[in-house]
Amino acid sequence: MLAISELENKILKKYGLEIDAEAEINDALSDIEDVMLNIGFDDDDEINDSGRELERVYDALFDNN
Repeated sequence: MLAISELENKILKKYGLEIDAEAEINDALSDIEDVMLNIGFDDDDEINDSGRELERVYDALFDNN
């Protein structure tokens, strides 16, 4: 069972990710990583605000699971 807060879930939904408590941690992290790589960086390959937000959720899920 995946430990995910309501705020983390809200942020993920903001970026089109639906991850529930029954998801496997590796699958959830992989899905977040895919979105982060697609929208989380500017043209100059610097992380943007969306990337930072997703990175915080990724790190929280990794640490709590």
